[in-house]
Amino acid sequence: MNGADTLRTGSIRTSKLDRSNRRTVAQSMFLVALMVFSTLTAIDFVTEEVSAASDLDGDGLTYGLEYLINTAATDWDSDNDGLPDGWEWKYGLDPLSATGGDGAVGDPDGDGMSNLQEYSYLQPTGWDNPATTGVLDNGVWWNGTIPVNDWNEEDSMQFNQPNCGDTGSDGQGNTILCDEDPVGNVCANGFDDDKDGQVDGSDSDNDGDADCASDDDDGDGIADEDPNGWDTDGDGMPDGWEAANGLNATSASNADGANGDPDGDGLINLMEYVNPSWTTTCAGVPCFRQGPNGVPTETVSPCDPVQGIGPGACATLTAEVDGITSTNPQDSDSDNDGLNDSYEALTLLTDPTSSDTDSDGIPDGVEIASAYGNPAQASDPRNNNTDGDAFDDGDEDTNGNGILDPGETDPTRREDSGDEDNDGIQNWEENLSCTEWDVADTDFGGINDGDERNVSHGTDPCDSLVNFATTFVSFSGANQLFLADATGFNPNGGIGYYNNSGTYTTFSYLSASLSSNALLGVSPAPIGTPTIENRNGSFCHTEATQDGSIATTRSYCDDDYTDGDGDGLADWEELLGTYGWFSNPTLVDTDGDGVSDFDEVFDNTDPTEPCFNTLDPDGDGINSYFENTTGCNLAFIGINNGSNDIWVTDYLSVDTDNGGVDDRTEYFDNTNPENDPSDDLLPEDFDNDGIPDAVENITGSDWRNPDTDGGGMLDGEECPQQFWLFNCVGAPFDIFDPRDDIPQNDVIFWANNTTGVVDFGNEKYWRTYTNDIPTGGSFAHDDSVHPLSEISTPFSNFSQMASTSFANDTVTWQINYNFPVNTGSITLPAYTTNISFWSDSGATLSRTNDTHRYEVEGAYIEEIIVQQPEYYFDWTSLAGSTIAGQGFPYETALPSYYTDLNDPRSVVYNITNAVINEATAVNAYEQALALQTFLQNGNASTEFKLNFDGSGLANDEDLAQFILEDANEGTCSEFATTFVTMARIIGLPARLVSGFKGGDWTGNGYAVGAQHLRT
Repeated sequence: MNGADTLRTGSIRTSKLDRSNRRTVAQSMFLVALMVFSTLTAIDFVTEEVSAASDLDGDGLTYGLEYLINTAATDWDSDNDGLPDGWEWKYGLDPLSATGGDGAVGDPDGDGMSNLQEYSYLQPTGWDNPATTGVLDNGVWWNGTIPVNDWNEEDSMQFNQPNCGDTGSDGQGNTILCDEDPVGNVCANGFDDDKDGQVDGSDSDNDGDADCASDDDDGDGIADEDPNGWDTDGDGMPDGWEAANGLNATSASNADGANGDPDGDGLINLMEYVNPSWTTTCAGVPCFRQGPNGVPTETVSPCDPVQGIGPGACATLTAEVDGITSTNPQDSDSDNDGLNDSYEALTLLTDPTSSDTDSDGIPDGVEIASAYGNPAQASDPRNNNTDGDAFDDGDEDTNGNGILDPGETDPTRREDSGDEDNDGIQNWEENLSCTEWDVADTDFGGINDGDERNVSHGTDPCDSLVNFATTFVSFSGANQLFLADATGFNPNGGIGYYNNSGTYTTFSYLSASLSSNALLGVSPAPIGTPTIENRNGSFCHTEATQDGSIATTRSYCDDDYTDGDGDGLADWEELLGTYGWFSNPTLVDTDGDGVSDFDEVFDNTDPTEPCFNTLDPDGDGINSYFENTTGCNLAFIGINNGSNDIWVTDYLSVDTDNGGVDDRTEYFDNTNPENDPSDDLLPEDFDNDGIPDAVENITGSDWRNPDTDGGGMLDGEECPQQFWLFNCVGAPFDIFDPRDDIPQNDVIFWANNTTGVVDFGNEKYWRTYTNDIPTGGSFAHDDSVHPLSEISTPFSNFSQMASTSFANDTVTWQINYNFPVNTGSITLPAYTTNISFWSDSGATLSRTNDTHRYEVEGAYIEEIIVQQPEYYFDWTSLAGSTIAGQGFPYETALPSYYTDLNDPRSVVYNITNAVINEATAVNAYEQALALQTFLQNGNASTEFKLNFDGSGLANDEDLAQFILEDANEGTCSEFATTFVTMARIIGLPARLVSGFKGGDWTGNGYAVGAQHLRT
């Protein structure tokens, strides 16, 4: 007991003693005197002692104690309430009062059993002989149930009982401790044994039950087993409830205990007493919820999902609508509605003591088993209006038998004029058809029921109601869902469903792999191992219809997108012009222009106009039908003069007449694109990179630099003609990104030595381009100065090459290209003099006259065999005699503004001569070396930096001036261009050459890659 409990008990004792206080004092004095007198003789002493300790009436009280408390020593029931005096005294009741809590009908522990019922509980018949009315023949009945709470067994049978907290010896201390330890293991049973509103296991109320492992909390050596009277056997159920429901209130085991289930309904006894929805926590502490008056109670009532009353509107808790919070542990169906108590309380969450939880007039059991409509479905026993229309379930199923009878309406389907699913069909109308009133697309085929029913569609809103279902196999971390069979899923991706015991959860997938039975790109991942289903089979209807499997193995295919001609457009989409264009649903290509109706709609061209489509395999901006026929209006290629086409051009050739101007441009130039190359009006291409200046001005590439990004490919090779109309968007290479010109981290070609001795002291150069016409931004190639001439094997040319007297040997190189070349310039040894073989032999190879540039067309060249002298120049002996070569004028040609001292760009001239003078360079070799050293190392006032992102040169600025005066940084190609410019200023013939330098020796030759790229 805690202090308050003890005080309450003390007050009971005090009030009981007050009524006979003076008599008690006198009797006590007499008893003491009698005992003192009895010491005079041993015989008298023994006689008196036996008399004081005897229990003449068998009521459990000694004569001496009866004398002190004024009860009759020869009457076991002094107050005639049917309760023995000793039994009353032991439990703190007044043996001299037959009224209130002390009398036979009192219930001080509030367990529903009166004192007399608790005393006589399970008392055997004939326990006391009625012939001996003054004596309780078999003594006090101690084995009934306990009538009180907060009962101190240790001190119960003495006259003066100390209060909790009083001074006195108790265990190891000097304070009387309350000894309360409810029956049972209060650490583990999860009950509220001491009825303090908290599941036992803590001692927040200081009742002594903190030491769960001990039955002697106060340490006085006496077991303090002190059960509360409301639950004598400590099984969590009140004595009165157990007795009323046929359970043994003194037994906590087997069928009578908390875990017993005598009616076999799946609810253990404790859950029959305590509604399972409210065994919960309060602020994180296990508890039973507080009732309206703050007293701990096992349930909260009401909990009505129809009215939304109760915790969380009773949406997830067991309903309690009739005020009855306990079920009958001896009856598996307490409310006789045909449903097992546990099924109602734990699964359905209906009220197991009310046969009609939602009060709609239909019993719960009937609603669960009901079969309304087609397909049959049940109404909700927790919802009085399952379908949410204007009528309660009982008003629709008027006889409450769970099926539709004549004159009744369906309580699971709306019968009003609304349109719950917004599919264009009213609820009542859908309930008279195969469609669902609350599902817009009944067959999940992708089109709403109302649209399908429309004559313009002509499809069946209920075809198909069959889902494709397969078994889950596994799910990988790469979002791959493996199935037993993936054939029923759209290869192009879509929405699928996880079916967990009838609960559908959607997921998306990017594609279906039929070969591996897997769905790819699945999100979210499945939980557990559900059935995997596809409800939209529109993707397969056309195919299944054509092969005849629609009625057998592929009945899951929906007709929402029936496509009679198989062009990818549903018939109704073609007839209605859904995407802005009408077409014939029986023809794949309505206008016969070679492009399907689907592709034309996708490209936003007219599927009924053959002159209007995007089929352009040569990329010249004119579609194939236009090229192959005459009569199309020129407006279809952008010429709005009202004229029609009179030419037939090659749909596979950008320039049908090979005149140098593409077919579409010739239409705009009003020249003949069909067969007259002589009238082609060639556009200006200042840097001769293959892209007209006008196009470069639009794309943003440098019209003065044949290789805008400096990556090693001409702009025209990076962006072929068919991409000019699109500003080079989508071209094979990016004219602004040098990294894609040459494959990175890979070998470009292998040069293997087959004859001759390789001089490893001589750096190897491999030439791709040679440019010598200054543009201000770079150097370009001039076809008029350096025309191409076709060559054949064997080929030999030594023009513009050094004398072989400077060569140690002539080496034969077998060049194998990792990326075969079929157009444009091909890389060869820089000083190639002979070519003996190439393959494919069908390729045409041409050479410029004196810039040693070779170009391929017609076929791929994978291998070529050439010869090159192994030149060696001993500059220590030759430098002093070197002079500027006397070649062609174009080798030193420069714009005149460099030498016009009034022009700001003449600063290049001034800096160049200052570098030569500062280096005191006299001969040609020293002059070239001085320029190289300056651009590499700078001088006292200038520092140059290599910047792979470029100098930032504008298209109207001079590169050499910008590098030397402003930027002082740039790409390798920009510095090389500046070097050539400065060399020409002092009269040294120089050209801008790009290609490769060196390579990785393989033991038989060189492997050359992007890291060897040089200009």
